Amino acid sequence: MRIRAIRGQNLTSLAGPFELDFEAEPLRSAGIFAISGPTGAGKSTLLDAMCLALFDRLPRFDHADREKVGDRDGEQVQYNDVRHVLRHGAAEAFAEVDFAGQDGRDYRSRWQLRRARGRSDGRLQAQSITLTDLATGQLIGDKKTETLAEIERRVGLSFDQFRRAVLLAQGDFDTFIRANAKERAELLERITGTFIYAELSKAAFQRRKQEEQALALLEERIAGAVPLPPEERQAAEAAEAAAKAVLDELDQARAGLEREQAWHEQDRKLAAHLAEAEATAAQAEAAHAAEDGARAALALHERALTVRPQFDERARCARELAELAAREEAAARACEAATTEA
Repeated sequence: MRIRAIRGQNLTSLAGPFELDFEAEPLRSAGIFAISGPTGAGKSTLLDAMCLALFDRLPRFDHADREKVGDRDGEQVQYNDVRHVLRHGAAEAFAEVDFAGQDGRDYRSRWQLRRARGRSDGRLQAQSITLTDLATGQLIGDKKTETLAEIERRVGLSFDQFRRAVLLAQGDFDTFIRANAKERAELLERITGTFIYAELSKAAFQRRKQEEQALALLEERIAGAVPLPPEERQAAEAAEAAAKAVLDELDQARAGLEREQAWHEQDRKLAAHLAEAEATAAQAEAAHAAEDGARAALALHERALTVRPQFDERARCARELAELAAREEAAARACEAATTEA
């Protein structure tokens, strides 16, 4: 983790916007440098801005009283509330840090505070914090707690570890020295990135333990495998050969039984198909017998169809005969009328 820049505005003694860019000259090539100045110049405020932007906490407020007191504008807030860093008469403030994370990517963490309606006499609002991937511009995290967790994961240190090993704020510079051996080792591992070797050591220990357990099981099995005397071994080999011969015979008998079982299964299936076919044939014969009367009527109809032309011709001749008789009668009446007139 590497701090690249610190920015802020209206934080305690630092009025207006300020920026400390560690990637710009002369700081980029300065190596070790000191932040110095008279009391109240804002030296600690630079460190406060870094802590606010990364952790939303201040080392000098960690052990402060939680009782509510009036702020500079008379509003009642807890004494250890980080919002006390807002400069008197200011309506808003922010702290911002650009840093390189443990994953090698660059991020910007921004802490922001406002008063209601943007007025210097408005009520203090809840502070907000955001984390941005500088390469993609993507915001990481949603709620403040989630964003703080994402920042801590990328920084690689908790606030207490950061305060003890990196910040060493005024009045707390010996915290690292006073930490116990375990805490110092953990901090040094996180700072130098050598915690991976501790993890490898644990993994190697577990692997060794597993392999030793497997080896012990093998040695136990070997210890229990006592070789037989020659006579007993020969008898055991003969018994094994006889058992194999019996097994071969049983396998052959089983194969024969399986073939016989398959034959019986096929016979059962064929018998079922035959019974089904016979039932279908019986139903067809019954249906055929039920249609005998219809078939007789059909045969009679078919015979009648053979004399249909003669029947039709007879009907035509009868019609013509009737017509001729009518014409003959009409002619006779006409002849009779003509004779009477003459």
